[in-house]
Amino acid sequence: MMSDTATLVFDPQPVRTTFSLDGVAPLPDRSVTFDLGYASVSESYLSSDPPKAEELSAALSVVELHLDDVVRDLNSIRSPDDGRTAFEMTVRDGRVIGVGPIFANLAAVELGHGVDDIDEFELTRDAVEDVFRTIATESLEDRLFNPGLDSHVAPVLVGGACLVVEAYRCWGLEAVTVRAGEESVL
Repeated sequence: MMSDTATLVFDPQPVRTTFSLDGVAPLPDRSVTFDLGYASVSESYLSSDPPKAEELSAALSVVELHLDDVVRDLNSIRSPDDGRTAFEMTVRDGRVIGVGPIFANLAAVELGHGVDDIDEFELTRDAVEDVFRTIATESLEDRLFNPGLDSHVAPVLVGGACLVVEAYRCWGLEAVTVRAGEESVL
């Protein structure tokens, strides 16, 4: 994926989450991965249905620690041209693209229809917070009634939403562009 804008691709996967730099000239493209994904958050921290407040708090805290590591890693790479870090060039001055079934389904629930028409949808902070509050307080049985939600993703969507919403909160993200057709495997 080549871009004229410095981009950070955010890809929550079942047992890991990857952030890939793209178009961050003069820096080389690079990926940062941590071993926590939407299925592992769901299985390790969210045992109640719906999740209890303390389970959500624990999951969000662990995600925050991993996101801090990503920032540390991206801040260690500086442009020889202007001294900006890779984090500044992408998250602050560029754009963030969300890929995979978690982003697709968060967007689909926000829009109220399937994932077929979500490419380039701007998932705002307010929207992701609203969807998170909704799905985090619903049982799986109730969650399945959300228009647009893929029933295969529903059991792990709250865990994935923890990864996503905590990135918005920690990094001050206002919007993430959802990219359809670049989905990681569920």
